[in-house]
Amino acid sequence: MGEVEYQFHSNDLIAVIGAGSMGRGIAEVALSAGHPVVLYNHRETTLKAADTAIRANYARRLQKGRISEAQSEAELARLRLSTDISEIGHARIVIETIAEDVGLKRQVLTDIERTVTKNAIIATNTSSLSIDRLSSFLGEPRRFVGLHFFNPAPVMKLVEIIPGNRTDAAVADIAERLVTAWGKSSVTCKPTPGFLVNRLARPFYVEAFRLLDEGFDPPHLIDEALRKAGGFRMGPLELTDLIGQDVNFQVTQQIWESMGYDPKYTPSLRQRSLVEAGLLGRKSGTGVFSYGNSEPQSGGKIAVPDESTHPRPEITVYGDIGLLALLVAKADQAGIDVKQVAATPAFAGSIGIDGGPLLRLTDGRTAERVAGELGRGVVLLDLALDYPGTELLLTAASSDVSEEGKRAAHAFLRLGGIKKPTFIDDTPGLVVARIVACLINEAAALVQQRVTTRDEVETAARLGVNYPLGLLEWRDRVGKGWVESAMRNLSELIHPTRYRPTPSFARSEEAPVVRSLAS
Repeated sequence: MGEVEYQFHSNDLIAVIGAGSMGRGIAEVALSAGHPVVLYNHRETTLKAADTAIRANYARRLQKGRISEAQSEAELARLRLSTDISEIGHARIVIETIAEDVGLKRQVLTDIERTVTKNAIIATNTSSLSIDRLSSFLGEPRRFVGLHFFNPAPVMKLVEIIPGNRTDAAVADIAERLVTAWGKSSVTCKPTPGFLVNRLARPFYVEAFRLLDEGFDPPHLIDEALRKAGGFRMGPLELTDLIGQDVNFQVTQQIWESMGYDPKYTPSLRQRSLVEAGLLGRKSGTGVFSYGNSEPQSGGKIAVPDESTHPRPEITVYGDIGLLALLVAKADQAGIDVKQVAATPAFAGSIGIDGGPLLRLTDGRTAERVAGELGRGVVLLDLALDYPGTELLLTAASSDVSEEGKRAAHAFLRLGGIKKPTFIDDTPGLVVARIVACLINEAAALVQQRVTTRDEVETAARLGVNYPLGLLEWRDRVGKGWVESAMRNLSELIHPTRYRPTPSFARSEEAPVVRSLAS
């Protein structure tokens, strides 16, 4: 067989297979980039709905002044809708976007390859299915690549490029050039289960549900803490209700199975029960929360000590307190007496309140366990993106902390800029710290395993899942030592392998990604 030359030009015909929300979104992106586009679907009704939706989007852009009338007419004139697969025959690049079903994709990919020319590139928009398995259905797998757009495609800036082990290097390069030409940012990763973004996001979802499995209550406080202390745009539980519990559970299940049933990705029993009961979130009216006329009920009581009569506490800082120094600086500005003392290793990182409890950033242990090791009452603080000005901060006290001690801790935190310090039941790692530590650990694993590079992980975290910081940037802020300690302590308290820390190999985080074995 002669060597096939793969090329890409700005006016090449693009074929999109499947006219659902993702397919029509990708078609719109290609039209905006100047391409003629054929949008194929075997159902005429689906094509008509897609045409209506695309034209409505153009009308909105025109109304908002984002596009001229002439430009709108020119772009829409390049769109061809078809129920005839032969219409894609001259397409240079074909992007398949049908349902996440291996059997269906096998048939469609076979039909595509039978129809297009030998130098056409075939891409799939799968979010979690194996690129290598899908490529095995083709007679020429070198031309096949994963191009994972995010919904809505015209809005979301990130595209994942996933070359299979048999993808030609030239095809991967063209995919990257295409994404850039279409005004998107790309990340390239090996064909690992869940690729980059879905695997990176798993701890955000599975740890929130794991907390529910362990009896955390009320559920809404998990979301509130991650938004108001962690800086996330949405909490994981409300986000899975928006995505659909069935869809989110299916992706977690696929990754878990594909990763050899690694406990890190074990789906939640609570989420499974929601799916089995048909409580799928917003689309069914009820999921973790109910979406009727009223706001979700809290379902639990939150302790807020009465600090109205408590005097300003005196503070003793033991050694380097890391991120908590921001709280002390704010309290110092408010006129609190602060004393800095040398500390034994055990007390280092603590803030003493009026000779009473010690305040410490959680490290995955329970407050009860830390208090037992230190021989003094302890109040553990959750992680916050920026402590001064944080709207809500979860805290947990050991049983030997008196109500007076809680009031003193509460008063200090308020003076340190925390608007709503909130005591909850003693929970390993609390909420934000536990989930962020697991996210950082997964990001480090992706780099360590050569799935991708540090820069690509950070791009995926910011643009793919809209996290407030790059996860390795967050690791640098809290310190590798804290992340490893938190994971080890969670591993000891909850599960020996689910929370295993990513090994700190002496390996560059900037190492190049091996794109395929076909080159």
